[in-house]
Amino acid sequence: MKSINSLDDLYNKIQESLVYEIEKDMDLKKLWKQLNILDEQLEKSLGKSEYKIFDNYLSKESEVIDLERKRAFVYGYKLANKFMTESFKE
Repeated sequence: MKSINSLDDLYNKIQESLVYEIEKDMDLKKLWKQLNILDEQLEKSLGKSEYKIFDNYLSKESEVIDLERKRAFVYGYKLANKFMTESFKE
C-alpha cells in the first residue's frame, strides 16, 4: 500500500475509493452514456479544429474542477483539525 505523506496524497487515495464506488452507480452510468452520445454528435457537427479546441477547453475545465476539489478538501481537513485541537484545549 502506498504511504500517505500529505493531504494531497490522502485526497487522492479517498478519490480513488470514491471513483471505484461511483462507477457502480447506474444513474451515473446513464449520464455518462448520454454525455458520450452528445460528445459524438459534437464531434460530427464541428470541424476537426473546432472540436479539438472545445475538447481542450473541457480538459482544462476538468483540471480546474479537480484542483478546486482538492484545495477545498485540504482546507476543510485543516480546518476540522484546527477545531478539534482547539476543543481539546477547553
